[in-house]
Parts: sequence; C-alpha cells; structure tokens
Amino acid sequence: MTANEFFQNVNWTLFYQEKMALCELIDHFQGSDDIKEQHAIEWLNGLLNMMDVMGDTAESLGLFEYPERDENDRCFDDRFNDVLLKLPEEND
Repeated sequence: MTANEFFQNVNWTLFYQEKMALCELIDHFQGSDDIKEQHAIEWLNGLLNMMDVMGDTAESLGLFEYPERDENDRCFDDRFNDVLLKLPEEND
C-alpha cells in the first residue's frame, strides 16, 4: 500500500473526532496531581502531533478539510464538539 492509498482509506471524519477526543482527555487530566494522568498528557500530546501532521497531509492531498470554528473555538459541525459524550459509531 502506498502512502497515498493509506491516506485515501482513512475515514477523516472519524479521525478528526478521535483527535478531538484526545484533546478533551488532555483537558480532563490537566492540573491533575496523579502522576499517571500527568504522564498521559505527555503521551497524548505526542499522538496529537502525529495526527496534526496526518491531517495537514490529508488536507494538502484534498482528502480532508479542517472544520470551521466559531469565536469560542467550537466547531460549526457539532460532530466534533463534546465527543467524549458520544460513541464513535454515533458520529459516522
């Protein structure tokens, strides 16, 4: 499988929802005194960096477009807001 084929086979809506879930988890753990949660933030940030690169690449290939946001940094497309309150299959 080529890199281009890989990017064409990704469900980019689900991918971005998953990214937003990681962001919500980081926010949830922020300020925690639990060392595991503090370390989880660092591990999750590494995944987010990878996802940013993937999303940017997909956008440059015309396979994905980042959702627009309002003045409160909420996505106009509600599928990408409060994703931890939803299950992935509810959002496809």
